[in-house]
Amino acid sequence: MYRPLAIAIAILMLASPSFAADSPSLADKTLDAAVFRPLGAVSTLIGSILFVPAALFSLPIGKDAREEAWDTLVQGQWDNTFTRKLGEF
Repeated sequence: MYRPLAIAIAILMLASPSFAADSPSLADKTLDAAVFRPLGAVSTLIGSILFVPAALFSLPIGKDAREEAWDTLVQGQWDNTFTRKLGEF
């Protein structure tokens, strides 16, 4: 009597997608909040400081070089530190 029910439940469990892989573990979130976010904030600050001379050197080249320096040194670091979800690397 319970065997068909157990088989049906097992089939449904195997057919459904695993949602555990979608969310980061507590250890990943803790490591991200304790180590990687502060390092990202420091790298954003350093990138902002380095952007000033990079922008000055890129002035003769044009706007595209300045935008590329901004995207690499500041915006990329900012997005990595402050806009991604906690625990997603």
